Amino acid sequence: MKCYVHPNTEAVGVCVECGRGICDACTVTVQGKSYCKNDLGLAYARVRLPVKAEEEGFKSAPLTIAGSFLLMFGALWLALGFFFIVAADNLASSLSSLSQLPFYSNLLGFTVTVAVAFGVVGCVIGAAYIASSFWVFDGVKRGALIGIALTVIMSTIEAVFASVGGFYSIASIVLNLFVLVMLAVGWDEFTPSKQEL
Repeated sequence: MKCYVHPNTEAVGVCVECGRGICDACTVTVQGKSYCKNDLGLAYARVRLPVKAEEEGFKSAPLTIAGSFLLMFGALWLALGFFFIVAADNLASSLSSLSQLPFYSNLLGFTVTVAVAFGVVGCVIGAAYIASSFWVFDGVKRGALIGIALTVIMSTIEAVFASVGGFYSIASIVLNLFVLVMLAVGWDEFTPSKQEL
């Protein structure tokens, strides 16, 4: 018996709806039964399979939360980076005048070049966070891996400078750890990227 769609190809089965021969390329299996692609809609209607949330474009709460936080971190880093680039000259002169005070003496070497460099690094970190968030929203594992790397790196940096940052550093570490937990909880929902397949 030949496939009714591909007449030069041997059929590997018969559609349970229409009874016509179907090849491997045309066979769709639903609950252990073979259907042709034309009758697939009837098969789904008959067995009334529930539509998964992922097929409707929705992700689970952990992935939505993790992606939202990654997007928020990215927006904050981009804003901070652009601020340092745009205001580099004014910022450097303001901080150098503050360096006369004992508490701000460590800002003595803060120059326009340092401000611009910090701004560029902030923009790169922000862009990486945002790219990661979109991949997390799409359920691509690459996004989760980049998000994990960013949150671990940023948490480590914040932990090292916690004495300088104070409450900000502790809050940042807690939020980064929260994102890690959300990514871990939703890990099974990620699909591998095309390179991983």
